[in-house]
Amino acid sequence: MPRPISLGRAGFSLLELLVALAITAIVLGFAVPSLQRLLERMALYSSVQQFQAHIALARNSAIMRNQRVTLSTVHAGSWTNGWRCFTDNNANAAHDSGEALLTQGEPSAKTRVSGNGAMANYISFNPDGYPQQLNGAFLAGTVTFCSPHNDKLALVMSRSGRVRLDKTPSGSCD
Repeated sequence: MPRPISLGRAGFSLLELLVALAITAIVLGFAVPSLQRLLERMALYSSVQQFQAHIALARNSAIMRNQRVTLSTVHAGSWTNGWRCFTDNNANAAHDSGEALLTQGEPSAKTRVSGNGAMANYISFNPDGYPQQLNGAFLAGTVTFCSPHNDKLALVMSRSGRVRLDKTPSGSCD
């Protein structure tokens, strides 16, 4: 004999669905800001790594080409708008016609970048691979990267041209 079809409970009630939706909204409310902060930190690290790679490229190119190579801001005084790496035949830290453009880059969106001293505008390497100011003095300093939530990383370049990452730089993100 065939069994009768049961018309019992075959799904979720509206109340159960609303409770599940409310719990999901609360969990997402905590997760989204943390995820946003994580993405900002990843963009900050990405910008630092790209800039560090371009410094290394400039130094290696100066040695390999046996001529001055400069990494400079696209707009004077602000690394935030981007940078370019080029052979600097006349040692003026400006990309002029006839000077080979080796590469260019820019930080991730919303990342602020600033340098101190002469490194606010350029980083230049002589044919021996040593950082050098336009007046011939040695060049050393710090380039600081800041996220929108003021997370900071800094690249510190020594007199010899060695670059290290400082994960706890002092000062504020202006």
